[in-house]
Amino acid sequence: MSKYYKDHYDVVIIGASLAGLSSALTLSGHGLSVLVLEQHNLPGGVATSYVRDKVEFEASLHEMMSIGSNENPLMIRQFFNEYGIDVDWIKIKDCFHLVTNDLDFVLSPGNEGDFSLPCKQIAEACEDKDGSIYNRLVSFFSLCGKIYEASNAMTLKDFSNMAIMKKFKDFLSYAGYSVKEAFEAFNLPQTAIDILSAYWVYLGSPISETPFVPYAYLLYDYIGYGSYMPKHTSYEMSLKLLEAVENRGIQVEFNQKVHKILVKNKKIDSILLNNGITISCDYLISGAYPNTVYQKMIVSDKRINKKAYKTINAMELGVSCFSLVMLLDKPYKDLNINDYATFYSDGEFNCDKQFKEGKSTSSWTFLTSVCPNVINPLASKEGTSIYSITCLPLGVAFKDMKAEEYEDYKNRIANELIAKESKRLNVDLRKHIIDLIVETPITIAHYTGAYMGSIYGYRHKMDNSVVARQQDKNKEEFVKNLFFTGAHQLNGDGMAPVINNGRKVGIDVLARAKRRKKYEN
Repeated sequence: MSKYYKDHYDVVIIGASLAGLSSALTLSGHGLSVLVLEQHNLPGGVATSYVRDKVEFEASLHEMMSIGSNENPLMIRQFFNEYGIDVDWIKIKDCFHLVTNDLDFVLSPGNEGDFSLPCKQIAEACEDKDGSIYNRLVSFFSLCGKIYEASNAMTLKDFSNMAIMKKFKDFLSYAGYSVKEAFEAFNLPQTAIDILSAYWVYLGSPISETPFVPYAYLLYDYIGYGSYMPKHTSYEMSLKLLEAVENRGIQVEFNQKVHKILVKNKKIDSILLNNGITISCDYLISGAYPNTVYQKMIVSDKRINKKAYKTINAMELGVSCFSLVMLLDKPYKDLNINDYATFYSDGEFNCDKQFKEGKSTSSWTFLTSVCPNVINPLASKEGTSIYSITCLPLGVAFKDMKAEEYEDYKNRIANELIAKESKRLNVDLRKHIIDLIVETPITIAHYTGAYMGSIYGYRHKMDNSVVARQQDKNKEEFVKNLFFTGAHQLNGDGMAPVINNGRKVGIDVLARAKRRKKYEN
């Protein structure tokens, strides 16, 4: 046994990601010995940054939900405040700028949950003459609010299925609806549907297939309260989470990759590191995807139930990303860039069609562009600006790509995206590039080890909704005391949801540990 480790820990957490660190923080102060193991030398996973030409670039985060103002903090700010985590948040002025064949529309957020302004803007875009569309939008967002409140309550407390049925009737009433069906139920016009559908990119699934519950949560938060960014990139958030975890006595070790998970009697026994060290534990929280854990990491003295492999492989992975990040040689206003975040449909706006495009490695027509300098003048040195273009392919589309093809492929797609965005802005961006970085699903898979380079976890689908998984969550535990945390868990993808996933898993482990202690006593 290494001098750095105890013989035994109550809980071992694989990965110092936002989810893993949030689990550790939730477990702190309850008398449990907790160890966090991170394969890299930095915390945060994809919530990190990198430096090129003395400029710090955001690696993945576009915007954060569930922050709220200092006066009216939402769930993530409340959680950070509880543990003394002070992130320097910048509020983003607009929700987004949507550009399609038929629309050129900027949506503003509401004021602390008051949706009057965004409802008015959407209604005006729909040429609402008698106020009926406005009223339907208000009713629609009111329902989203009830789902939002129910979802937050279930994150912080473990309700029985019967309690959910009694306490959260609105939540369950729309649990079987797709987003498209909910839009139709409120008789929203196509223009309103197109505007509200722009956020499909944050769930990575088209509105015809996405359950309404997670979408309602996202819409209510982003549009009702606005979004935020850490002033010093998402790495600021990761680093301050780490500091809070270590200040509360949790042991975190870096450059420590978990190689195998040892299971005895269908129960977690210990983990084996790449350096040969074995560490015993009662509970294991894994940031690695279940696909990776069950297919590559588990070593068991008894055969694992075949249902485990069937269940995990039946869950379809969400999208990954192809991101092009540029440092440009002029201020953003000189390049016709006016918005922080723009959703751009190069052709017909049809998210079902655009999702299917992600099954290939090219010809993507829905782009998200982001310029952090619009909200943070200090994002890059004076006289320059940072600009990113992102598309959402599926990681599986890259499975047959050959190593010798990769560099040429990246360059070709990067040139195509730059050409599309240059045409929209009426500026030749290629003439202004100081530096350029390309991130692909392969980049993500190599850096994080995420299965198929996925950053969106499992797809939100009607046959695999968050409500169904919530009701059957115990059926996903095929090895006793093995828990998972990250984008692949119940709350889904996005940095705020994965923090909530981490908190939820921490609460679940605490409840299990308390029941065990009570039984032993």
